[in-house]
Amino acid sequence: VFIANWSVTDSDMTFECDAYLNSARNTTAIIGSISNNTNQNWYNISGLAQGNHNWYVNCSDDAGNIGTSTSRQFTVDSSVPTVKILTPTLNSYNRSSLLINVSAVDAFTNLSAVRFRLTGTPNTTEWTDMALITTGNYSATFTSTTVGDGSYNVQILANDSVNNTNMTTQVAIIVDNSAPSSVVGNTTGTQRPSGSRA
Repeated sequence: VFIANWSVTDSDMTFECDAYLNSARNTTAIIGSISNNTNQNWYNISGLAQGNHNWYVNCSDDAGNIGTSTSRQFTVDSSVPTVKILTPTLNSYNRSSLLINVSAVDAFTNLSAVRFRLTGTPNTTEWTDMALITTGNYSATFTSTTVGDGSYNVQILANDSVNNTNMTTQVAIIVDNSAPSSVVGNTTGTQRPSGSRA
C-alpha cells in the first residue's frame, strides 16, 4: 500500500487537489477532507505493480490559481532477493577453513545484508556478515576448527532495503578436522639378521 501525504497552504480556504501517479490523475477517493496549512491530506493507494513510480500533487483555488508540488519517486518491492551458493559444493569435505562464495541480487531495491551460518550437529553458528566483493557477489571465510566434526548445512540469509528476506538457500557439507587414528600392523614370520643362513 502506498500512502501519498502532502501539505497545502493558501489564503483561499476553498481549493481542490489532485494526486498524479506516474503522470496520470489518481481517481482514488481522498481520505478525509482537504485542510488548509496541514499535512493531513493523503491518498491510500493499493495494487501497484512492482518497480519505480513517481507522484506529485496539483492544487487549485477558487480564483483559478494552480500550485504543483515537486515530483517524488518511490519503489514497490514485495519480492525476496535471489540467492545462489557458488562455494562450497554439495557434500564437500572441509578442513581448517571454509570459503563461502555467494551470488545475491534483488530485482528492485538494494541489499542491506547478506549473512551466513552453519546449522547441524554438533553446533550451530551465529549469523555472520559476508563482504561484498563485486556487484552481486559476496564472500566469507569461516574457520571450521571452531565447530566439531560432523555434517552441516551452510545457510545464507539475504535481506533487501525494504526488509524482504530470503534464507531458504543452503548446501550440505562435511567438516572433518581430525586425522585418522594410527594403525599398526602385526609382523608374522621370522626375521633373520642380514647375511645369516637358514
